[in-house]
Amino acid sequence: SCTGWYWAVGPVLMVGIFLRVLAGGVLHLSGRSRQNKTSLLKQFQKDPKLWIKVLVYVLCLMALLVFAAWLIVRVRGETGILTLEEAAFIINSTDSLEELALELP
Repeated sequence: SCTGWYWAVGPVLMVGIFLRVLAGGVLHLSGRSRQNKTSLLKQFQKDPKLWIKVLVYVLCLMALLVFAAWLIVRVRGETGILTLEEAAFIINSTDSLEELALELP
């Protein structure tokens, strides 16, 4: 069923947001002289708190990446995420990996 966020919209949305944030950072760093900006070295010397801003950006980027990866690799059951009982039932009721793959939603 496609009710709720159990289908592919969540992972696709998070990957898209991650790529846009990453591209924004790359655009900010590339071609600084053509954008009428000073070099990064001068910018870091001028504003010592810039390291904190860069660290916050990198941490947010990593969090988006981890959340998007989790949304992609998680196993979904009837309630959205596979419970221990559902996993035990699937593992105990199958003899091969091919049958296990067919039973997953």
